[in-house]
Amino acid sequence: MTRGRTTPQSALDKWFVKDGSYLLAVSGGADSMALLHAAHRLKDMRGLKLGVSHINHRLRPESEEEEAFVTQICQLYEIPCFVTRLEPDKQKGNLEAWARKKRYDTFSLIRQKEKFKTIVTAHNADDVAETLLMRLLANKELGSIDRYDTARCCLRPFLEVSRDEIDRYNMECCVAFREDPTNEDLSFLRNNVRHTLMPLIREQFDERATEVLSQRAIAIADDICALYEYGDRAVAELGSFDWGGEQWVRTFRKKLIGMPKAAGWRAVERALEKRIGIKVGRKHSLLALRVITADQVATELPGGLRLSRSKGVVRIEGTRP
Repeated sequence: MTRGRTTPQSALDKWFVKDGSYLLAVSGGADSMALLHAAHRLKDMRGLKLGVSHINHRLRPESEEEEAFVTQICQLYEIPCFVTRLEPDKQKGNLEAWARKKRYDTFSLIRQKEKFKTIVTAHNADDVAETLLMRLLANKELGSIDRYDTARCCLRPFLEVSRDEIDRYNMECCVAFREDPTNEDLSFLRNNVRHTLMPLIREQFDERATEVLSQRAIAIADDICALYEYGDRAVAELGSFDWGGEQWVRTFRKKLIGMPKAAGWRAVERALEKRIGIKVGRKHSLLALRVITADQVATELPGGLRLSRSKGVVRIEGTRP
């Protein structure tokens, strides 16, 4: 049986609550303009407090025009627009990672300052499917885009909405948007997956590939969340002991030996994160697990750190740069 269509409007009908307070992340592209249009339709009906955060990355000549476009639409809808202009010429390293971090930092600051309860982004089902394939191709830990990111107070209501549905909605409702030319650049992995791999999969294997892959990614994310919760409970019980001390090691070792490995290394990752402030990943966590369970004497950690065990005590040596 064919499932009912999930449209941008029906998604917000489902996830936006009466008298809710939402800060919308709007770039000016098709997805986020559909989000803005659908939210505006619900504004008076649900008594919503809406605001828009637009980030001008100042990376392309079109950035200024996009800022003016989003600002103009917000004025038309009588929704406050908070514009932030970044300074990419002052950053070093991975530009994409920097821009992503700056976006969420900015959303968080505006949310708190302007007293919005929830940040809303327009990530959709295609984004979820693409992310799953990207992680597989890059040999990264599987996961998904969370429907609700508790740490960031961020809701993503379009995760069951396909890009085709968004395009159909924009056409039917005459929603204006701006195309980002960098979305066609196949040197970026996501664009290559989007424009090369996904069409091939849909054509050669399953025309419902977006739906199937996005559902599978969300299911995987649920399983991973359960494994982390299992590990978190074990780490929480260590709170009364000194980190790495004899009783801490003895108690943790006993718990780890009785755990499935998939939960055990995640528990170790959480314990290390509490100590050094970073996630070390599966590889380093599995090695650290061996140190804690007395199968190995020492191992290297990211950032020039070293985890070692001696006389029943675990220590971290070195200083992160």
